[in-house]
Amino acid sequence: MSLYLCYPPFGPPTSPYLSLPVLGGYLRSQGHEVRCEDANNRFIRFAGTPEKIREGLEKLALLETSAEGSPLSPWVGRTRELVEALGPRLFSLGSPEKIASPVERNALLEGVLSLVSLGRADRVVFQHAANSLGYLSPGSSYSSRESLEAAYMENSLLEGFFEEHVLPELQESGADLLGLSLAFAEQFQPALRLARLVRENLQGVRIFLGGPFATYHLRTLQGGALFDLLDGIVLGEGEESLDLLLRSAEEGPKAYPKIPGLLWREEGKICSNPPGKPKSMGSLPDPDFEIFSEKKYFFPPGGGILPLRFSRGCWWNRCTFCRGYSLPYDTPSPEFLCSQLLRLRERTHFSGFVLADACILPEVLFGFAEELLRSGVRLLWNAHFRFSPALTLEKVLLLREAGCTRLFLGLESYNDRILTLMEKGITEELIRKNLTALTWGGMDALLYMILGFPSETEEEAREGFRKLEEHRKEGLSATCQFNPFMLFPDSPVGRHPAKYGVTRVIYNPRQDLCAPAEAWDAPGMGIQKARDLAEEFGKRMYA
Repeated sequence: MSLYLCYPPFGPPTSPYLSLPVLGGYLRSQGHEVRCEDANNRFIRFAGTPEKIREGLEKLALLETSAEGSPLSPWVGRTRELVEALGPRLFSLGSPEKIASPVERNALLEGVLSLVSLGRADRVVFQHAANSLGYLSPGSSYSSRESLEAAYMENSLLEGFFEEHVLPELQESGADLLGLSLAFAEQFQPALRLARLVRENLQGVRIFLGGPFATYHLRTLQGGALFDLLDGIVLGEGEESLDLLLRSAEEGPKAYPKIPGLLWREEGKICSNPPGKPKSMGSLPDPDFEIFSEKKYFFPPGGGILPLRFSRGCWWNRCTFCRGYSLPYDTPSPEFLCSQLLRLRERTHFSGFVLADACILPEVLFGFAEELLRSGVRLLWNAHFRFSPALTLEKVLLLREAGCTRLFLGLESYNDRILTLMEKGITEELIRKNLTALTWGGMDALLYMILGFPSETEEEAREGFRKLEEHRKEGLSATCQFNPFMLFPDSPVGRHPAKYGVTRVIYNPRQDLCAPAEAWDAPGMGIQKARDLAEEFGKRMYA
């Protein structure tokens, strides 16, 4: 039995999604035939073909002509600006050797995706600050009913894409199972559209949905209509579940009760199994990146970045805005991680890597850097990390010498009162010390900040931004991405709102998939003010 593992549109466009090579490598080690497809990347390359660009330019001219004498919509006006600025380079997305820099690549992504969305019922946008794709649809991805309706949407920008570029390969592969791996809400409706097409055209293929979005948002599913398009939903880690599904494929639904973490419909009722015990990271084979050519991911020559994960879960796991991690923290030794990286370097053509861990332990990161130095191999890499007393100038210099060029750090707030409410475990003083060490050590940093946490005032938020501006004037690393606070029902704030001064939480009754709150009553700035400040601070930070 074989599996076609697919990462649907729309997610970050500039590197492979790590779950595909991890799951593919594990399942192949168990003797299964697995084919992986990054349909997110394929859609962008589809949108960047000369034919699609010319089609978009014709639509742009038609929309401008039809609007003669009337103001252009901001969307059309912005698209024209991009087309004029890019000129002939607009056709360069499929030729990485012609892309001069990541900045130019991002402009190309925005321009191409704007063109392909013109005149459509839905849109895809390139989000520069997050280096990801946003999806604007008439229906909410947190509503099962609206998402099912979107699977049948007419005049969608996905019309023809799956039919021409995914279904033929799926049929040719002879796969018995289709696995759809979803990390983001933006992928849910496209995944259901693909599932609908498979149901209609390849009836013998069974369809399973999994990934972080499924685990967080479908675990409390009440209605069973999604199972008109899906055979099952895998919650949690997928290695054991997919292995057993493939081994028992001939049994069909009779095998479902023994599949860990599976959600399915039987005789009109939703059934579920408890999750299994995840495989330890040290026992898993290396991720299989061999099919993911760096040339597909729009990097200038020699600039491909490989995503890696050195741990599972979060060793801190206390932040009150976060939905948390149910699995125990797991990380192999620095020696194991370094040897794995060196093996991957020999098998791939990527020139660098990024550690995309939720939260890596300081001793593991520093130990890895020491091992990498001892190996004599020189690579460029980035890592996600926490502000920490362990991040001294000495350790920054160690990371720098080992090839680390940037750390991604969750600042969240630059106010001791809000940091305490968030249970971040850091202080303004520690933030200042870490930023100083990073600057003196020559290390770049990208910070993440949340605006509008319950009871945070506009004055507190502006004061935090002022401190960041002061750091920049002093030469400290303080590039920052700003995001408005989102209140999820399964976060500590969502479970105990009164503890944080929240007196009322309003959820949209149509959004049945563990959606973030639409509004809440609490001291401090409102939701719209937080959104406005995020936009304002972002523009000022990158001006």
